[in-house]
Formats: sequence, C-alpha cells, structure tokens
Amino acid sequence: MRHVTATLRRLYRDVDGYEIGAGQERRIERTQGSATYGEIMPAASVQLIDALELRSSDTFVDLGSGVGKLVMTAALRSKVGRAIGVELGRDRHRDAVSVLRAAEAEGVLTPGVVELRNQDILRTSLAGATVLYTCSTAFPYAFTERLAHRVGRLRRPVRFVTLQELDCDVPGFALAQVLRLDMSWARKRKVHVYAVGGP
Repeated sequence: MRHVTATLRRLYRDVDGYEIGAGQERRIERTQGSATYGEIMPAASVQLIDALELRSSDTFVDLGSGVGKLVMTAALRSKVGRAIGVELGRDRHRDAVSVLRAAEAEGVLTPGVVELRNQDILRTSLAGATVLYTCSTAFPYAFTERLAHRVGRLRRPVRFVTLQELDCDVPGFALAQVLRLDMSWARKRKVHVYAVGGP
C-alpha cells in the first residue's frame, strides 16, 4: 500500500480538482450532475481496489473521475485489464491526462491500461465495463438513479459501486457489500457495492 500511495502523492504533488472555471461548472450542471469536487483518500482508494479484487478480465470505469486518482490506483494496485476515467470538467480531465502521461513516461504505468475521457458520464460508452464506480455524494438522487438504470440496461453481470444507497425501485441490483472508507470531506463513509445481474 505504501508504495502506491507514495507514488500517487508524488504524481499529484501539484494537482487537485477543486477549482474549475465557471463555464465548466455550468456545463456540468446542465447535465443535472454536480460540479462539487471531493475524492476518496489515497489509502482508502487502495482499500477499495483491494476489496474489488480486480482481475485482468476486468474493465474498471470511474464515472466522474476528476483528476484520475482512482483509475491510477486501480492500474497501480491491481491486475485490472483496463481502467477508464470519465470526467466532464475540461480542466480536471486535462490535469488527469498530464499525470497519466508523466506516469507512462516514467515507466510507472504500462501505456494503454488507463484511458481518460472528457465526456458526460450519462453518454459515455460502457462497452466492456465490468466494475463501475461513482463518487455520487453530491449528485441529486434522481441523477444517480438515471445512472443506475443505465448500468442495469447493460444486460450482463457487472458491479456498481456508489456512495449513495439505491432505493429498492432500481430493478436487478443486489447489495453485495458495504465498505466504510475515508473521503476528503468525511471519514468512514459508506460505499455500496451492488451486484447487477445479466438477462
């Protein structure tokens, strides 16, 4: 764990996602999402990735990936086949790409394992995704529910990890695990891991 967290601290020494332009905030809010920024803490990121037991056959997708810390953690800590970060904020995405390029140039990451997209999380392709995460605390519940219904329509077994507990009206979701992990705004927040069935 120490090696991964030390590497992340070094790579992100001068990078965070808290400040973005007003135009980008408006763009995010037009999707009915939230421009509010917060992130899972480095040690908690490692705990989450360990708990998910990602394999080479997995594609991990962080929906609302900010500056890319969790996808980088997945690539550094696990055997995940692909780790994809999707972020609508242009500045956050740009910073994530900068860190990724530096990590690949240093040989810390194998090129091609991490992919970063500057896209709307409700519109991005979920093809091949097996584990999807969203730090959804600031999202209106209706937005998270729309996202969950989209995941439910994939018609294959996946896991959906969210900080919001889903109401029972989202079909096909079974709560598999609840973790308590430290976030930038609070300690020991509940993280819900749902198993989503196929057809």
